[in-house]
Amino acid sequence: MPKQEKTIVSYIYIKGSKSIDKALLKKAISHMAGKAKFELGEEEGAYSLTLESEIKGLGIIQNSLSTENERLGLSFKCLIVPFFNERFIHYLDFVDDNSAKYLFELGQAHPELYYENLDVLEDVDVETLNTIKTYIEAGNSPSSTALKLYIHRNTVTYRVNRFYRTTGLNLKSFPNAVFIYFLISSRLKMLGRK
Repeated sequence: MPKQEKTIVSYIYIKGSKSIDKALLKKAISHMAGKAKFELGEEEGAYSLTLESEIKGLGIIQNSLSTENERLGLSFKCLIVPFFNERFIHYLDFVDDNSAKYLFELGQAHPELYYENLDVLEDVDVETLNTIKTYIEAGNSPSSTALKLYIHRNTVTYRVNRFYRTTGLNLKSFPNAVFIYFLISSRLKMLGRK
């Protein structure tokens, strides 16, 4: 019996070097995405693309970008974000032409990105932040996290679920987890914690 692939949802902002006709872009994305489900919207000078696929967003975009650039005669910038929010759109300026980047990749060269987005963690208590940081360090393993923090495994699971309900940030995606890790590290540093 063949292994069933997991569907991955990617949130991608796209900006072209020139104004792009939405219908033309939709056709190009349809060509790139193949059978993958997608939805294209517009937000403040950029397009927002929700892509449901078995292939991670960066792979599908990066592999098709050059072909579409030549076909349309445009250059694109793509930014893959943990969720759609207009706060992320201006970070497209940090992406090189004809490339796609995850938000956490930009954070390496622009650490202010994390400090500018700390309000995402505003409603999360320090205990939960420490648990989530340790959970990510432990490879998203509740058992390993529980051992490191000397707490019950169910407590870890409860805090992970509460974190998701409070922030909407999905820890199952590796790029999201990396972004969240550095975001939490910045928050804890600001609070004078480890």
